[in-house]
Amino acid sequence: MDEESLSEGLSSSGIKSIDEIDKETIADLRAEYQTNGIVRLDLDSIKHLFPTASSLRRWTEEVAYESDLKKDDVLRTFETTAAGLRKLTRLEHFVHSHDGWRSFCDSGSPLSCLVGLVCNPGDSSSSTTSTATATATTTTAATTTAATSVPYPLYKEKLNLKPPLGSGFAPHLDAPSLKVVGLSSSFVTVMVAIDDMTIPNGCLRVVRGNWGESSAVECEEVNGSNPDGDGRRGAIPQNIADELQWDPITCKGGSVYVFNGWIPHRSAANNTSFSRRAIFLTYNPAEDGELRELYYDRMKSMRDEYKRNRGGGAAADALEEEDWLSTVPS
Repeated sequence: MDEESLSEGLSSSGIKSIDEIDKETIADLRAEYQTNGIVRLDLDSIKHLFPTASSLRRWTEEVAYESDLKKDDVLRTFETTAAGLRKLTRLEHFVHSHDGWRSFCDSGSPLSCLVGLVCNPGDSSSSTTSTATATATTTTAATTTAATSVPYPLYKEKLNLKPPLGSGFAPHLDAPSLKVVGLSSSFVTVMVAIDDMTIPNGCLRVVRGNWGESSAVECEEVNGSNPDGDGRRGAIPQNIADELQWDPITCKGGSVYVFNGWIPHRSAANNTSFSRRAIFLTYNPAEDGELRELYYDRMKSMRDEYKRNRGGGAAADALEEEDWLSTVPS
């Protein structure tokens, strides 16, 4: 992809660097993130950091349908929808192979810098503080510019295509569901809406709050040989989920939110005739290092071993229906 195509659709605000984001904007983003566990990032004053919805849709088509299924190392998951159709529903491990996605969200990108600026210090994905303390912290920390912030490295990425009648995901927490022994245990996730998110098409729903490990809702601890925990690791028991207040995140395509690893979230099925696509980018704290390739190598090794033990073949087949290896998507 050439430079002209990559920059197509980006605003011409004249702001060339994340350094130029004003302190008040950073303070406001941090305060809302600390208070609610989620904040919208694509404010008018920093739209230049984000691709347009049309660019995101083009990039999605390129990685989903124009790449070589036999040669690349993109991970693809298929599902059988409620209509009985087998559909491509999820892609992982694709950012490195596409110029647009890599420039937008890989480690060291403006987005990863902004995540580091908003979510650290005082990151509520690893600890919890009172609202008053969080406000004081974010006000003081607003004097820190992007030049002194440390980008959060990309830990994993997932592109959910959510075809018509495609399934949603159960109430869960990211931090316990994404943890791999020996790697990071603290995460923040950026959701980028590619299509408009509505209630009928199964938008993201969250429980806002100053969530942290010590204040997290109860979730399932799954042990056993399945590296994906049979889709239940981090899942919130239904009786607890029923007592929570779930707020729908309805938004236009191109909207960008960041939420911490302990915020409860879920989505319903897509009950419309069109796909509802979104990318979920998980980042880990800078002090934990670059872990993305380690994560994918480790997960592939564990999944291959699990499949061999179950008689499912020696290699993980990216085109295989893997309902029996399903995860709880984030």
